[in-house]
Amino acid sequence: MAFRPTLLAAAIGSLLAFGVGAQTAPTAPAAMASHDGQRPTADTDRTESTGDFNVAGDVAATALIGAKLRNDDKDVVGTVEDLFVDERGAITTVVVSVGGFLGLGARSVGLRWQDVRRSRDGGAVVLLTRLGKEELKALPPYVAQLRRPALRDQAAAPR
Repeated sequence: MAFRPTLLAAAIGSLLAFGVGAQTAPTAPAAMASHDGQRPTADTDRTESTGDFNVAGDVAATALIGAKLRNDDKDVVGTVEDLFVDERGAITTVVVSVGGFLGLGARSVGLRWQDVRRSRDGGAVVLLTRLGKEELKALPPYVAQLRRPALRDQAAAPR
């Protein structure tokens, strides 16, 4: 059991060597000029987080990927894995992982963006669908038709 005190002493020594015990609060950065070169006014010096949304109310794409999809009873029925956007920039398809336990046995299904409703809970996005977990599981699996580079010379391709 002589190993434990030695390990504990090494851990404490490492923490002290890296200055964990002597941290100071970070200083506030100097006021930055706005995009027009003017110093922000007192009203704009203070900001409030809008969470998953910008000030116009648009949701961040990073908030959608990994978001839980809920049914009308607010039960989690899936997790958003991917989004597909058309040439105009509009979301067309939402790929949702359904079923499984701890990521095992789950499968991907595709939903039309029109079948997903967006809501807010404070600064967080909430995604809702009228479909239940069993209805989502009954959908055909989503298989992305991704582009693959064509081989120029099939004979020269490694085997």
